This record gives sequence, C-alpha cells and structure tokens, in this order.
Amino acid sequence: MIAWVTDDEQRRASFRLSGPGGYDKDEVDAFIDLMEQELAQLADENLDLKAALKEQDLVIAQLRSELGKQGGTA
Repeated sequence: MIAWVTDDEQRRASFRLSGPGGYDKDEVDAFIDLMEQELAQLADENLDLKAALKEQDLVIAQLRSELGKQGGTA
C-alpha cells in the first residue's frame, strides 16, 4: 500500500546540509514548493473525482431500479 504524504507533512520536510558537497538549500526549497503545489492540486482533483464518482453511482442505482421496475435484469 502506498503511504501518501499530506500537504502539511511535505511542507514541514527539511534536509540537512552535508558539508561542502551538500544540497543547495534554495534548490531543495524550490523543489519542495513545487511538490506542495502538485500535491495540493492532486488532492483537490481527487476530491472532485470522488464526488463525481459518487454522483454516477447514484445515477447507476437509479437506472438499475427503473430497469428492474420495467421487468429487465439489473
């Protein structure tokens, strides 16, 4: 199972500098900012898709009910 990182966990992420050959802090910060935006966008999209799926499930249930009333198989 995939362990998703929340926006807050990602926002609080930090990296230690490892001496002269360490990561450039500005580059790491820029990457974290980009990832934060991407994660927020994906989370919003996921919520929208879940809502759309729920609506479609209701439509399917309604259509199956109508089909059953007409003597068809559902």
